[in-house]
Amino acid sequence: MKLRRLKRIRIGEVIFTVKWDSKDDGGYFDYGEKTISIGIKGNTMRQFAVIVHEIKEILNINQYVRYTRPDTLKDYEFHYGHREHSAMCNDLAGILNEFIK
Repeated sequence: MKLRRLKRIRIGEVIFTVKWDSKDDGGYFDYGEKTISIGIKGNTMRQFAVIVHEIKEILNINQYVRYTRPDTLKDYEFHYGHREHSAMCNDLAGILNEFIK
């Protein structure tokens, strides 16, 4: 599989700037800054897994199903039913298609 290194991606109504980090193999996003960072130190499958993880988490925020755990402010829980899951999967498939050559 080959990935496109997009500079921007629309998720819902928000356009995020995508940064490709050659020093990292992980990722993160900042909703306030509208940025997504993808580490490219790993192989293509690792990069794809990071893209999936970050976009899925943004979709969870958009659906209001991601909650900060009260016992630790560094972890999250996700609560949703099959209807929300199906909607997020459809959105995710469309967004991921943009990254695949």
